[in-house]
Amino acid sequence: MLYFRSVALAALLSCMAMPSLAADGDKVVSIATLPGYSPYCFYKPDADNQTWDRVPPGSDSRIFQGYSWDVIRESFHAAGYTLQLRIVPWSRAMYELKRGKVELLFPAGKNAERMEYMDYSSEPVNAVDFLIYTDGETDLEWNGLESLAGQTIGAARGWNFGDRWEQQSAFEKQLVDSIEQGFRMLDEGRIDGFAGYEVVWDYKIRELGRSGEFGKTPAFDETREFVTALKSNARGEELLAAFDRGKRIITENGTMERIAERWR
Repeated sequence: MLYFRSVALAALLSCMAMPSLAADGDKVVSIATLPGYSPYCFYKPDADNQTWDRVPPGSDSRIFQGYSWDVIRESFHAAGYTLQLRIVPWSRAMYELKRGKVELLFPAGKNAERMEYMDYSSEPVNAVDFLIYTDGETDLEWNGLESLAGQTIGAARGWNFGDRWEQQSAFEKQLVDSIEQGFRMLDEGRIDGFAGYEVVWDYKIRELGRSGEFGKTPAFDETREFVTALKSNARGEELLAAFDRGKRIITENGTMERIAERWR
């Protein structure tokens, strides 16, 4: 008899716990991003480069930081969501989104190819200008991407540079594996220019202690970057709407101004 009473009590306690667990699960979203995207998304100096972190409302990541991360975290927290953060190289993040291993991805720019299979938030996470970096001694007379005819221009593998870039065939595009590699190839004369995201590339130049050593063209295109979900994701519309709702809340209450000031 004691055994059956114990089993019944355990079952009752289990049932009582279920609603809170279910409610918590309904308010958790898995979201992937990339490291090395300073000042938007990057590891904290003493981080151990872990690839997962759970960040409930009212807390910050132990290992990750950046302007875009602050926007994502504050927006989803304002909407009541806990973030299950995944930090991996961009190609891996895209792979995991497509395989359903994570629900969302950020920050992603728009292009025709991506929009065939991904939905985007209405509210942006950040904005970037695309331009070409040179070795500082170029005599290039800039008149848009057509000015680069016959040259070899480096571009970071897997990064979006917009539809104008994709449609351009007047010059050779040389893919590189990192921002550092692109600048090294520019130094060595192996490429004539290096396509970049102005805020991110300028931040990296400062980190390398090489401010003022490179020239750069006017922007050839620009984009805002967003949170994305697969069109096939049943929760995608709900989660993107939650971000949009939270982003509007933090814009109205002044949090966005504080984020911008922190990373200015």
